Amino acid sequence: MIELPDHPTREQLVEVVGVLMRPAELEDAEMDQIIDYVGRHVPDSAWANLIYWPDRHPIARARGITEPTAAEVIEIAFETGPIALGGGEA
Repeated sequence: MIELPDHPTREQLVEVVGVLMRPAELEDAEMDQIIDYVGRHVPDSAWANLIYWPDRHPIARARGITEPTAAEVIEIAFETGPIALGGGEA
């Protein structure tokens, strides 16, 4: 299993996502652990769509990215803020 530092740099996140993008190397529990880990360290709550369904991610779709690299996944995940839930003003 890859090392998962408490406060990863973007480069470390790229490395972790790169491992995730080679699923034959991972057990299901390791994949889940990595998905949860990256989700805690990027502002984009839909970041995993960039790997599994890039056409569903608005930035990847707008840029025509159909098979993003690990570096592109992290770059886009930091460009996108968290998705706001709710529907109205308070």
